Amino acid sequence: MKKTIRVIFMLIAVSWGFEELEKNLPFGWEVKPFDSEFNVSTGRTPPRNLLKWFCSSDAAVKCLSIKDIGLNGCYVLQTNVSLTEDAILKFKIPVILENTTIVSFK
Repeated sequence: MKKTIRVIFMLIAVSWGFEELEKNLPFGWEVKPFDSEFNVSTGRTPPRNLLKWFCSSDAAVKCLSIKDIGLNGCYVLQTNVSLTEDAILKFKIPVILENTTIVSFK
């Protein structure tokens, strides 16, 4: 919970400006780069016009999109797109582990 509050506070800080943030930090808090506390990465998707990388079989790997996050709310259980294992390897698509916190800034 404490880390969640820190993340929210840091996001607010971006809109306020860091100098203002540092003046109003709660006791014991400090300003740090986001990636010093969390693993930060971006996703990738194979070219959509190459259908061979996409599939709907049970063996496919679910591919999370920003749209999926919006449709599912807090816990994403379904995705609109699935990829082949070959697509994951060829395009070096990061695999998100179960119970990972995902943040979108869009």
